Amino acid sequence: MKQRFFNPFTDTGFKIVFGKEKDKIILISFLNALLEGRPFYEPITDVRYGDKEVPRDRDCARTAINDIHCITQSGRHIILEMQLEPHDNFEDRMICYSCRAVTEQMRRRQWDFSIESVYSICFTNFLLPSADRRLVLDRAYCDLDTREPVSDRQRYLYIQLPAFEYTNIDECTTELERWIYSLKHMPEMREIPFAARDEAFRRLQQVGQIESLSPEERRQYDIDQKQLSILYSIETSRLREGIKIGEERGRKIGEEHGKKLQLYETVTKLRTKGITDEMIANLLDIPVEKIADIR
Repeated sequence: MKQRFFNPFTDTGFKIVFGKEKDKIILISFLNALLEGRPFYEPITDVRYGDKEVPRDRDCARTAINDIHCITQSGRHIILEMQLEPHDNFEDRMICYSCRAVTEQMRRRQWDFSIESVYSICFTNFLLPSADRRLVLDRAYCDLDTREPVSDRQRYLYIQLPAFEYTNIDECTTELERWIYSLKHMPEMREIPFAARDEAFRRLQQVGQIESLSPEERRQYDIDQKQLSILYSIETSRLREGIKIGEERGRKIGEEHGKKLQLYETVTKLRTKGITDEMIANLLDIPVEKIADIR
């Protein structure tokens, strides 16, 4: 059956879904779903888009979707991006981007040291090494003794997509879960399941169709898809090479130890990708209890 909706986690798809003025109801609805019930929440009723392109580091250009920068009606700056692959010092880079948005405020007006809050929000296609399997990681300034948040001047929210494992719409109980479900499963869908109940989801259904892309958008989207295939191929090759290295090391210190080392490296690598122990057990045809013992 012909695919109806594009992948929103490509560069082109991401900008179409979240980066267009005429469709900003999608961005506003998603941000409210993400932030509601959390500290410092104020309902977002409007946004205006900032710079369309934020310069990024050359070595990250192929693995991160370009930032979408917007400012809420209350003055909060929001940077939204998608990170496809992990890399060294990823969280440090996010801090650098946030600091850049702060210094830009200083340059654009007579400065009295007051700053508007900067929220860096990133979808990640992997689990952060510094965290657990929570869907949303929410980090801001806090008092280390009281553990209470004291400021949201620089705030970092990571949405770990591998932590979201719902496969049925009936499992979704919150608005955020409905958004993540819709975005994550869009390429497989014939209809956006929550479109009947909400205008933002109806707009997503309209703009998310492959047939709605302009010729230039379709050309760019095809390029994005090719780059994703290349990244997947590279990662698969790295995994195979890692297994090969593990096998070679294992032969030097004994066949049995080599098998254990190979299994450990393979399981660890797959876990960093967010793959569950049950899925790893099925993939490697090994009892899940044995996988669970590998730490």
